[in-house]
Amino acid sequence: MRVARIVCVLFSSAAFALQPTTAPFTLGLWEFTSTSTMKATGKMADAMSHSGQAMGTPTTQTMKLCMAGETWQKALSGMGARADACTRSNVVATGQKYSLTLSCNHGSSTISVDSATFFDSPVQMHGTIHLVSNSANGQMVTDGTSTAKFLSSDCGDVKPLGSAIH
Repeated sequence: MRVARIVCVLFSSAAFALQPTTAPFTLGLWEFTSTSTMKATGKMADAMSHSGQAMGTPTTQTMKLCMAGETWQKALSGMGARADACTRSNVVATGQKYSLTLSCNHGSSTISVDSATFFDSPVQMHGTIHLVSNSANGQMVTDGTSTAKFLSSDCGDVKPLGSAIH
């Protein structure tokens, strides 16, 4: 479930990565549903099977995210503490689509992400992701799809995405 949650957040992050002055979608409470399939080798596969992760079986995760105010811009402006270890390439940014390749190095580990988010309307989006992680413990490959729909302009108790990023 943890990887499915990460994939869900990556999809939503791609939506924020545009960083224009106005969002290409309606701000407020959104529901993201992501389905991902993972495959792993080496010690990584062993660890994942011991933690209950299903290899090769699609896992679906639904989560609510608040995309409000300037926090949607802040969410990806630095991509956290490891932003300096990542490079973006193949960036396509239009009002209808955002896609990129993100490559990160952390010590002897590497992560490569190919992600595309399509803004179907101001209240609906969908996307795809292909993530490859390599380390001394093996390789993990995750492929996924995601859909998102706008729920409300009021986020209620859901804190804005990126609100913890300083």
